[in-house]
Amino acid sequence: MKKKKETLVYIPMTVDVFGTKYKVHLVKDPDTWMYENSAEGYCNFDNKVIYVRKCDRSIRIFRHELIHCYLYESGLRALANNENIVEILTEIFERINNNGGKY
Repeated sequence: MKKKKETLVYIPMTVDVFGTKYKVHLVKDPDTWMYENSAEGYCNFDNKVIYVRKCDRSIRIFRHELIHCYLYESGLRALANNENIVEILTEIFERINNNGGKY
């Protein structure tokens, strides 16, 4: 059986969100919060850390969590905690990003 080729993606270890620095932690195994909430990633707004489970979807998870951070730091805190809105914005971002520069 042929082994699936692994795609390498770059996820930075720190990001600047409107002047606020967030650390990014890629985690191999879900921590307690991820396990209890069936989550693949989350943001800790108090400690300014983004946690992303290391898997084949890591870049999408990272982008999703980054959108949470941008909404939070822009003052839209109610939206930052709205998973439906964040997921819609993530999907829009993915489509724009994958459009190959054709607008």
